[in-house]
Amino acid sequence: MRAGWSSAVVGAVAVAGLAAGAPKATSVMVLPVAAKAGVNQDLADLTSAAITNHVSKVKGVRAISIAEVEGLMSQEQLKQAAGCDSVSCAVELAGALNADEIIMGNLGKFGASYLLTLSRIRARDATIVGRSMQRIAGLNEDTLLDRLPVAVGELFEVGAHDETAAPVAVADAGTAAPAPVAANRDPGVPPGCARKFVSVLEALRFEKADATGAVRERLPIGTELIVTDTPLHTKAGNFWAVVSGGQGVGGFIAEDVLASTAPSFDLTLQAARAALGNADLVGAAIDGERAAALSPLQREPLELLGAIYDAEANERRARRVRARLKDIRKVEEPRRADEGEAPAPAATEAAAPPPTVGSVVFVAATRLRLRERPDTGSRVLAELRVNTGVKVLAIEGTWARVAWTRSAGRADVASSAILELGSQSAAAPAPVPSGAAANGADVVEGWVSTGFLVFAAVSADALVKEAAALEKAGKRLDAVKRLARAVILLPTDAALLKRLVKLAADERQYATAAFTAVALRNLGLGTLAELRLAYGCRGQLDRVVWSWEGGAAGGDTPDACLERVDPVGRCPPCAPRKPREDPNAERLAAAIASWQKATKTYDAAQKRHQKWAAEHDKELGRLREAFPYGPWLRAEVTGPTDGKLRAQKLFAYALPITLQVERNNAPGLELGKLMVSARDAPWPPAGKRGLVWVHLPDYGASVYGLVAAADAAAARKAIVSRFDGKSPETEGAVAALAPQPNVLGPMMQCGCSGE
Repeated sequence: MRAGWSSAVVGAVAVAGLAAGAPKATSVMVLPVAAKAGVNQDLADLTSAAITNHVSKVKGVRAISIAEVEGLMSQEQLKQAAGCDSVSCAVELAGALNADEIIMGNLGKFGASYLLTLSRIRARDATIVGRSMQRIAGLNEDTLLDRLPVAVGELFEVGAHDETAAPVAVADAGTAAPAPVAANRDPGVPPGCARKFVSVLEALRFEKADATGAVRERLPIGTELIVTDTPLHTKAGNFWAVVSGGQGVGGFIAEDVLASTAPSFDLTLQAARAALGNADLVGAAIDGERAAALSPLQREPLELLGAIYDAEANERRARRVRARLKDIRKVEEPRRADEGEAPAPAATEAAAPPPTVGSVVFVAATRLRLRERPDTGSRVLAELRVNTGVKVLAIEGTWARVAWTRSAGRADVASSAILELGSQSAAAPAPVPSGAAANGADVVEGWVSTGFLVFAAVSADALVKEAAALEKAGKRLDAVKRLARAVILLPTDAALLKRLVKLAADERQYATAAFTAVALRNLGLGTLAELRLAYGCRGQLDRVVWSWEGGAAGGDTPDACLERVDPVGRCPPCAPRKPREDPNAERLAAAIASWQKATKTYDAAQKRHQKWAAEHDKELGRLREAFPYGPWLRAEVTGPTDGKLRAQKLFAYALPITLQVERNNAPGLELGKLMVSARDAPWPPAGKRGLVWVHLPDYGASVYGLVAAADAAAARKAIVSRFDGKSPETEGAVAALAPQPNVLGPMMQCGCSGE
């Protein structure tokens, strides 16, 4: 981001695309006005904020500012937003942020006048549908602000060229201009005031009209406030002066975190689902969190969020969502007992003919677990992908005992390599890489469900055609299943991935939609690269079953990797601040008494934390003994067809991050500790899959990923150059700026502000 871009919301979660308005409103992204010759960035930022405010008042339009989504963008969004000054760049950015239109412009000096030029661009065909040019004689900033309604009117052909249009009142010397009292004013609102609602997850109420000042209160989404009718314009942004609402009166709140109507749970959840259907994981998570906050006992927004955080390997947030779902189930169980159990949903997918003993059949599921016994709770021996062939040995109810011939490497993997990052301990030997096992092929016998076995291998084309027919017949859930299998066979077909994401989100198959959206995002090398981060592994890497938290799905499996471990644990409690000196003896005595009481509470909490930390360390030790090889990063790469890309080499990297308490836990980049593998991994043949196993020096507090470059030195230079002059505000922004594909290891995000 450019250093001059300012966000009026500091510490709050900004939301792009408010769902409280009309569901079919045109979304318009307002890019920051570029400061040209003779204009300082503060004036350009103020102009941008004012333009966004006027655009939001146009009927049928939903205005979105960059400040609302800054710090939450993906790599592509950040890359396009940085220095975006052309129509093509603006169109790409609009597509990345799911905006229908985009407004961009320049503000500069021309002689003794300001010259403001604005363009309104339709994203779908890069057509300029509105223009405005305003000349402000005498370099008068008040006149500049007064002309902005005219400029916006010209852009949207609303009151175009109306020189007498009523200007927005601009504060002079820190005072808000009085607004006329409307005839239809809300009778519960005093004259000169307006009723507003917090529209973001959490808004900050400041002591002064300055986002860097003291925070008086944190207001959750939906909080109703009475504010002054006209915002106060300052260099720090636009603020409403709060009259009442929340805890007490007074204070200031940023203009762009309030809306005139209360946010709707249904519309917000609908917006989250639509964002996920467009593979916009950031937007889906933002709206999903908002929906979950608006209705805490609703399961659906949490299921959507859980799917996103699982797909992104964000274990800390995923664990929080799972805990909330568990609490909801506790509330629902007594209700279910009173109402009676709901009937089981009817099966929608037509059953395949049952397999017969002695026949060779094929797996028709995306992944099918081979188990030790005919029981879903038994040990997992392997995961079989779609089209894996097995021989049926016996049938027992809905289970089939099968024999699977497993070669030394996976049948669908054409190449494999092991790379090292940093110095590794020699205490444990490295697992055998795919294709290097000494004992060649072997036969594994186990049990699988008969419902996912078919007599002929399926083709991707047939699955896609079948999905289209099912969707046309209204059997959309079955269509999702067919497309999910087709994606396994065609992992680099971006159009197919997009189709599956959209259909799965519409059918509320959130896990399928989220994981497919991540796969779509990971086409960052121009080819598919699926990354998984393991706390530890054991056995042979080419045969592992991936396990979450050492559970039944791999906890005692000989060949397994363990992921989704939280190595950092809980944050320690914060010690209370000792009260400052106060000339008022009575007030000081009360503050000291309160501090002493809080100190006792802190001491008890500290003892509980130390006990928990000791137990957590023991658990991590148990897991390390059970999975001694690690940590590891596994990248499943599909060979590119582009000749220029194939001419480069594939390197692994680890970029350590530290969160700086003095900068409100903003990430500090450890570029001096950047690690790039000395060796490169070979590309698999074009269109074929290959595995790259990366032995890591640690697990967590780093961005791990792959980068294509001519050599290791060029790879290092390419990574460092991405952060030149940039100071990301969140660790997610670090991952977005780093080369894709990558995965962010778990981090400890603790801080004691003393508020």
